[in-house]
Amino acid sequence: MRIPQPGLLQLDKDDLLRDVRDRLAERFPDYADESEYDASDPAWIILEQSAWLVELLSQQLDFYPYSMVQEFVHMMGGKLQPSVPSLGVCIAQPAEAGKMELFDHRPAPWRFFTLQTEEMDMVEFAPVEQVHVRPSRILNVSKLVDGELYRLGMAKSEDGIGSMEAWQSYVKRSEIFEGEWIRYDIITSNAEDLLETLNAAIEGLDKRQLGWLDFRTDQPSPEIVSVFARVDLGKAFLTDTPTGLTMGGDVQGRWGTLDDSVWTPPVRVKDHPRIPVRLKGRSPMPGSRRGTILLPGIPENIPVGELLERKSQPLPTNIVEAIWITLTHMDQKLASLKPTVNRGIDGVNTGDIVDEPTWVSDILDKGLWSVVSDRAEQQFIHLEVGQFEPTGGPFRMAFVLKGVREDSIPDIRVFASNQGEGFNREPLNHRLAWRLRMPDPSGGQRMVLVVALDVDLEPATQELLVATEANPICTMLNAVMVANAPAVSDGREVTIERNIPEPVNLLFDDVVNKDVLSHLLRDNIPSDAGRIISRLSVAHM
Repeated sequence: MRIPQPGLLQLDKDDLLRDVRDRLAERFPDYADESEYDASDPAWIILEQSAWLVELLSQQLDFYPYSMVQEFVHMMGGKLQPSVPSLGVCIAQPAEAGKMELFDHRPAPWRFFTLQTEEMDMVEFAPVEQVHVRPSRILNVSKLVDGELYRLGMAKSEDGIGSMEAWQSYVKRSEIFEGEWIRYDIITSNAEDLLETLNAAIEGLDKRQLGWLDFRTDQPSPEIVSVFARVDLGKAFLTDTPTGLTMGGDVQGRWGTLDDSVWTPPVRVKDHPRIPVRLKGRSPMPGSRRGTILLPGIPENIPVGELLERKSQPLPTNIVEAIWITLTHMDQKLASLKPTVNRGIDGVNTGDIVDEPTWVSDILDKGLWSVVSDRAEQQFIHLEVGQFEPTGGPFRMAFVLKGVREDSIPDIRVFASNQGEGFNREPLNHRLAWRLRMPDPSGGQRMVLVVALDVDLEPATQELLVATEANPICTMLNAVMVANAPAVSDGREVTIERNIPEPVNLLFDDVVNKDVLSHLLRDNIPSDAGRIISRLSVAHM
């Protein structure tokens, strides 16, 4: 592609004088004080004249054709080097799974172009590595901080190439655990008697005014009886506020504990628009009686279900066991029963939940919450791999990391959910494909680190859950390293893509050669990315 001519060569005299003062101040501190500037100083007058002449002469250079500027440089003994190719990362959206292969005997069959605008022409990029790609999309991004789960954003769109890229766009408390339930399934030969016993035990437990726990029984089949348990914060206030609306003033709720446990749900006052600011986000006060909580100075006619919110945490495993044990204490006939325990989240399988970490439901049911949340702070990326491949194979993803050194990338674990089996306990094998320093997309002079991984998938893999302390600001699927080194047929002529394709002639110095690549590799490029670039076949780029 034709290298564009440089921008205006005109130098500004004020910038030149400012640079002179800075350099003088390094050797003579007196020049650092602007107040001591003397406009009549003969030395400074000479400097001002020189800066003005440089500005004038540099302005004249802009009137010469670019080819003449090249000749001027050549006459002065200089040499204009070809532009060093820009490196970048592109996302490939394949129609089906397969490998993007590169061959030494011909140029890459894939070409990537930047968008053309009124100010900027298209820039062509070519892939520099072979990558195995497959249809996929990002489902949600979340983060665990001090045991609480927060939503960080979603992919740019629900389908298309936007579904393969997700940036951190907000931080909101996850409400996924509001729909958490526990189901105890019991196999029996007398379902009617067991249902009657369970309902009586639940009624007896309600009289203990536990408050925050709600039960429901069901009979899904003639041989199975189920008991559902879930946290219901509004139920805690219904004894003292049977209408479901506050009367104004202090509101007291029942807040008992299970047998052999002092645990109660960690809660705080909800951010309701009518609740006083002094209460929002704070924990309830202990009530006047044991096993109660108090919310002082609540306005009237607020639904009791909107007074409190749970911290975004699941029920601990020992509490799941304690719920059943407490229920069996209500009737000894239940003590000999050994139920099968299942856990889940309402609405996960119906598609009603949007923008929430739906992977939590399967992780809870498999008993893997302690496995994936064993770090104080980490990020989760939930994604779908959309095509079954009998042989499995690698899958490419990349993360944009901020403030991370190349030699100290935090641990990254990838858990697979196989067809009909749910998530596995052991993470998948993965390997570092390359690292690349790139400009911070948010602006400024800082750089970010892009880290690409190849994950070895199993044949039946359908979903992946990435857990990492690296805190990526962006996740990309099917990421490919590319370079601004388009294919040329003979090194002298190439057709560039515009609204109408236009042939242009290339100068010898415009062609990317081995010297240019060597120059590129002298930059601050990590060794793994450098090895990929150094293997390029320049004649067929």
